[in-house]
Amino acid sequence: MQIVTNSKRELLELVKEANLIAEDLSYKMHGDSLDVLNKDMEEDVFMIVTVGEFNNGKSTFLNALLGEDVLPTGITPTTATINAITWGDKREFQVHKVNSKAEQPTKRIEDLNQFIASSDFNPKEIEYLKIFNPSAVLKDKMVLVDTPGLNDINTIRSNVTYQFIPRADVIFFIVNISAPLRKTEYTFLSETLLKQGLDRIIFIANFIDRIEEEEDEVNEVLIDIQNRIKASSGLKQVDVFPLSAYEALTGKLDNDEELIRISGITAIEERMKQLCQSGSRSEEKTIRYKTRLMHSLNELLEHIREKQVILQKEASELNGDLDRLLEWKGKQKDRDQMLHTYIDNRKAEIVIMVRKSIDHLFEQVNDEVEEKIQFYNGSEMNEFLKSHISSFIKRRLKQWIEGYSDKIHILLGKLETEISTGLTRSFQEEVKINSFRAYHISSDQDIHFEDRDTMDPIVTSGLLVGGISSLAMILGGPILIPIIGMAGLPFIQKKLLKQQLETIKPEVISEARKQLYVVKQSFSESIERYIHNSIEKITQATMDEFNYKSRRVEQNIEFELKHKRENIHAQNEQKKQLLQAETRVGDLINKLN
Repeated sequence: MQIVTNSKRELLELVKEANLIAEDLSYKMHGDSLDVLNKDMEEDVFMIVTVGEFNNGKSTFLNALLGEDVLPTGITPTTATINAITWGDKREFQVHKVNSKAEQPTKRIEDLNQFIASSDFNPKEIEYLKIFNPSAVLKDKMVLVDTPGLNDINTIRSNVTYQFIPRADVIFFIVNISAPLRKTEYTFLSETLLKQGLDRIIFIANFIDRIEEEEDEVNEVLIDIQNRIKASSGLKQVDVFPLSAYEALTGKLDNDEELIRISGITAIEERMKQLCQSGSRSEEKTIRYKTRLMHSLNELLEHIREKQVILQKEASELNGDLDRLLEWKGKQKDRDQMLHTYIDNRKAEIVIMVRKSIDHLFEQVNDEVEEKIQFYNGSEMNEFLKSHISSFIKRRLKQWIEGYSDKIHILLGKLETEISTGLTRSFQEEVKINSFRAYHISSDQDIHFEDRDTMDPIVTSGLLVGGISSLAMILGGPILIPIIGMAGLPFIQKKLLKQQLETIKPEVISEARKQLYVVKQSFSESIERYIHNSIEKITQATMDEFNYKSRRVEQNIEFELKHKRENIHAQNEQKKQLLQAETRVGDLINKLN
C-alpha cells in the first residue's frame, strides 16, 4: 500500500530545488539542514495505533492486518506491553527499557512471549517492544502499535497517551460489539482522544462473528454505537466499522477471499489509507516540514544577500568590517556572562508564576478530595483511595497541564526571541555589517532584550520547545504513588461498617492532605525541571545558531578579500549568479506561502 501525499511530493521537489541552488553557490547549509529534511521526509513513517479494552481483539486485528500470527493474544492486564511493529527483513524484536538510550540487541521472535505473555519480567521497566516483520503492509513505512487495555492506569498508559497517540496518523478504537462503550472507554474517548483530533479515529465494532442476528439487526447495533459516540463526543458524523478480526486473520492465513470479504477488514484498510493521506496528522507533518524548509530558505537567502553586500565593498571597507568583528568576538566572555544572568532572571520569573498556579491548583484539589472522602459511604475505602481518588487527582493534574502548558511555552518562546534579538542587535551595532539580519535595531550599545509576540523564525522555528505531549509525560512518573500507597494504611485495609467509616474519615482526610503535599512537591519539581531543561536547550540552540551566522559572515569577508584582486569580469559573473540565486530562492518562498 503506497502512501505518498501530493503536498509531500511537492515539498520534496522544493527541497531538491533549494539543494541545487546551494550547490550552485558552493554553500554548505547549517547542519546540512536540507539534506536532513529530505531524509526525514523520505523516511517518514505512518503510525497506526490501536486502543481499546483488554480482550477486545486488538492483537488479533493487527495480526490480520499483517497477514500472520505475530502478536500473542489473550494477554492478562498485568503483563501487557506496548508493541511497535515495523518493517524488517528478519522476524526479530528489541526491548526498549525506560530511561535507556542505549541501542538494544535484537532477540529471536520465538522469545517474544517471554516479554508479552509471561510474568517473568517487570513491564514497568519496559517502555515498548520494537518488533520487526517483513509484512508487505509495513514496507511502505507503516508502523503498527499495539497497546494495553484502557483500564491500565500506569506508566504504560501514560506512554500510550502522551507518546504514541499524538504522533498517530490513524487511531483504531476497538470495542466489543456485544458490550460497547464501557465507562473507561467513554473516559478515554472524551478526555484524551477528543483533544487529539477525531478525524484520525476509526471506530471498530469487533466480534460480529459471535452474534447471530440478521444483517438488519447488526446494522441497528452499529447505529446504536454510533449514537452513543455522538452523544459523548458531540460529533455529528461518526462511522463505525463492523469486524470479525478472527475471520479476517483466518481468511488471510488460508488465502480465503470470501472469508476476508465478510470479515469487514477490507473497508477498514481503505479508510486507514485515506486517513494516512489526508488526516490531521498528515497536515501537521506537512506544516512542520514547510516550517523547516522556510527556515533553510531564509538561511540561504541571507547568505546570498550577505555576499551581495560584501561584493559591493572595497578592500579597505572589508578590512574594517573584519577588525570590528574580531573585536566583538573578543568581548564574548563578558557578553555571555550578561546573557546568562538575564536568562537566570527570566527563568526565576517563569518558575514563580508556575508555582503560584500550582499552589492554587492544590488548594482546590485538597478541598475537592476532602469533600469526596466526607461524602463516601461505601465499605471499600482502600479501593476508593487507590482507584477513584488517585484517578481524580491525575485527571486534575492533566487538566492543569492542558490549560497551562500553552502559557509556559509562550513564555519560553518569548525568551528564545529575546536571546536572538539581543545578540543580533549587539552584533549589528558594534560590527556594523548591514547584511547581518536583525529583527529590531535600537540605539542601546549593550545587549538589550525586548518582549516579542512572535518567535524568531531564523533561530529554531519553535521546534525545540515541546507541546502538551512532552510536558504531560511527567504524569507517567511516580507522582501519584503516595495517594495509591494510602490504601495500605492499617486503619483502612479491611471492609468497614458505616459507624467505623465515620470514625476514620478525619484520619483519612489528615493523611490525604499529607500525601497531597508530597504529590504537589513532586509535581512542582517535575514541572520546574522541565522548564529548566527547556531553557537550557533553547539557550544552547540559539547561541549555536547565532555563532554559526557570525562565523559565516567572517568567512564571507575573508573569502572576498582573498579574491578581491580578480578581474572585473569574474566579479560581474558572481553578481549575476547571486542575483539569479536570490530570484530562485524568492520563488521557492512564494510557493511555500
